[in-house]
Amino acid sequence: MNLALFPLTGQISVMNTIMFNFLTVTKRARSFMQNLRFDLRLINTAISHIACLVTCLLAITLPSKVYATWYESTGSAHIKRGNTQLARQDAVRSAVKDALLFAGATVQSAQQVTNGLLTQDSFEVRASGSVNDIQILNEYVEDGKIFVNLRADIFADERQCFTSQYRKSVALLPVQLQHASHAKVGAVYEFPKVLTEKLFKRLSSATTQVDIRVLANNRLNVVENKSTNRVYSARHELAEVANQTDSQYIVAGIIRDMTMTEEPTTSSWNGLFKSTAERYFDLELRLYNGYTGEKIQSLEYVMQAQWPFDNRRTVDPTSRRFWDSDYGQAVQEQIVKMTGELDSVLKCQAANAKILQAAPDSIRINLGKDNGLQVGDKFKVMHHASFTDKQGIVRPHFVISPYDIVITDVFHQTAVGRSPTEQLLGNVQVGDFVRQINL
Repeated sequence: MNLALFPLTGQISVMNTIMFNFLTVTKRARSFMQNLRFDLRLINTAISHIACLVTCLLAITLPSKVYATWYESTGSAHIKRGNTQLARQDAVRSAVKDALLFAGATVQSAQQVTNGLLTQDSFEVRASGSVNDIQILNEYVEDGKIFVNLRADIFADERQCFTSQYRKSVALLPVQLQHASHAKVGAVYEFPKVLTEKLFKRLSSATTQVDIRVLANNRLNVVENKSTNRVYSARHELAEVANQTDSQYIVAGIIRDMTMTEEPTTSSWNGLFKSTAERYFDLELRLYNGYTGEKIQSLEYVMQAQWPFDNRRTVDPTSRRFWDSDYGQAVQEQIVKMTGELDSVLKCQAANAKILQAAPDSIRINLGKDNGLQVGDKFKVMHHASFTDKQGIVRPHFVISPYDIVITDVFHQTAVGRSPTEQLLGNVQVGDFVRQINL
């Protein structure tokens, strides 16, 4: 029986440890029973039911992951019969609805949220599945209309999956080995490099949401700390990688463990080598949004498999002999899992395009035909301006501009857009972003 370990958010390390120990015990038990020539059919059935129960219990106890982003928007409404309060309320609803649409909600879902979001006489935020907080930044009255500028803390629950139809631009960084000494047996120091190349090849051919653009040489030194300076350094480094690779999302991996379960032994029978040892494989993949500096998700892959090689000899990790071995085949299975789960996570992430060139009447963006763009697609321009909250944590913050863009020319990895009303794009700059609005 093959039992897959599915990386989950939150308590992933605890879950994988439980499942890992469970697999080890059942594997040894089955081997023992086989040697005694017991009928394993009933045992396999029992193990399958227990494994299913453990997986289900762990799944229901882990919380779903939520991602929050601040969006700044301006809404307006006519003041009728001197009722400024009602007009103010309508302006807020308009601004929140625009922010929701920009975050990826549909018109119907945005209307449902804004209809029940605010009370008639205050700006109290009610419990909502999409809006966590609203902050009024500014308001003014002009020519019989009230204008309200606000920012809304909008989070996309994975169950709702506010998403884009476009393939996301992704850069893959080299997988690193945390402890070089773990590669000593077999001298497989080139294994991380070969693993990275195989993952890149798989991402290039077996995904629906990934536009894998480059296998970069950058090595991230991201500090997981809420201290303002360290967080800024990490975000700055991610932004540099995103700029250099022309990619929104960045995948980085680190191998935590490649040690042996025990020392390999050599049998003298007929001079043949026989190993009873197994080798661990513990890898963490991290998915980042290079534009905002956020870590989207961590995925962990843990397994162990027989290591059939003589520890006195060098093993070539590029050889067919290595990848045809039990250990090589087990790593291949993990690569397939990595590809599928990255594709699944990216399905619920927005595809933002960066403005590469800005003219008074047109812009060029870094998404194109390879990402699924077509002539006639409509976008909204936004400015990225992160801010630091009261806890000293840098938060992504997008200011939604009044400019609409329609795609007029599409190339493989770029596209040209213009205003549908021939409006001059006076405040649009290189480095700003555009995002499709789900209509």
